[in-house]
Amino acid sequence: MKIDIFKEPPGDIFRARSKYRLLTLISLGLGICGVLLAAYCILSETASGETLETIAFALFVVSAVMFGFFGEKLRGYSPLGPDEEKIFEEMALKHSEIRRYRDLVAKAGRKPITSEFGACKAWVDDLELKNPPQ
Repeated sequence: MKIDIFKEPPGDIFRARSKYRLLTLISLGLGICGVLLAAYCILSETASGETLETIAFALFVVSAVMFGFFGEKLRGYSPLGPDEEKIFEEMALKHSEIRRYRDLVAKAGRKPITSEFGACKAWVDDLELKNPPQ
């Protein structure tokens, strides 16, 4: 998700979260199907065993990639941990832009999420690269 700290926080930020949850569960189901099909291939010796093994392997690999991709997207919606909250508070004390964004998020009636923290941290890191502390 793309977060711009110089604009208002998105009001419908959690709208896509249910889509990512569903896709993560579907990929998990495909992975389980791949494992079950592989177990069937191992336990029963059928004439089309090699084809089924290939299908089971493909199901497992594709579902692992999908699970990793959509799981990472879903992780962006998680709440901040105590260490991240402390860092976020320190950044807000140093930079008025981050304080303004944090206040807008609080005004919207929610706590900041990991994606917003990452966007703020990236902005601070870029600022420090352009203007290193003396």
